[in-house]
Amino acid sequence: MIRYTVIISPDPESGSYTVICPAMPGAVTEGETREAALDAMRSVMDAWIELATEDGHGPLAETPELVARVVGETLEDRAEEGWDLALETTMLAPAAIVAA
Repeated sequence: MIRYTVIISPDPESGSYTVICPAMPGAVTEGETREAALDAMRSVMDAWIELATEDGHGPLAETPELVARVVGETLEDRAEEGWDLALETTMLAPAAIVAA
């Protein structure tokens, strides 16, 4: 099963969650709960892969440097908002892969 690192960023003001997939530039989504945000990300990942395949490419190579860069950018965004620096990373498989 192919899985990708995702970054989960809780919003301390609304209680919602934003999820980003570093290997899929632009793959960002939100959800009112952590699980809703992760479920939404699975669908976003499917759509991202479908469109990228049509364009003849795939996800970026997932390296520690790539993930660290996006984590750093996310932490900078949180600091600019005056939020704490709490983030979580986990591995997630696109929905189509999970269903297969």
